[in-house]
Amino acid sequence: PYLAPGATLPAGIDGSHPHQVVLEIAVSTGMVGILAFMLAWAAVWRLWQRATPAQHKLALPVLMPVAALWWPVNSHHGFYTTELAALTFFLLALAIAALTHQGESKTP
Repeated sequence: PYLAPGATLPAGIDGSHPHQVVLEIAVSTGMVGILAFMLAWAAVWRLWQRATPAQHKLALPVLMPVAALWWPVNSHHGFYTTELAALTFFLLALAIAALTHQGESKTP
């Protein structure tokens, strides 16, 4: 429900964040932040579609914790106020590295 300006939260209710990750990113960083976040996910999706089976084997163990962190669209913790943001960005960077890995180069 809507809380009028200047009103206080009832006892026992935490209103420190929107309780929905995508909404919190939009509120915290604005349109630029939510667009950058969506572009990052779109880049991972496109890389996944173009990746080889060997690259999928490298990236899947990295993407599984991201799925666990976000399942079911995590609404319990704040995104930027907890370790969720650091872990998400770190694991997305590792996934992008795994999906763009070209394999071992054999030099004589």
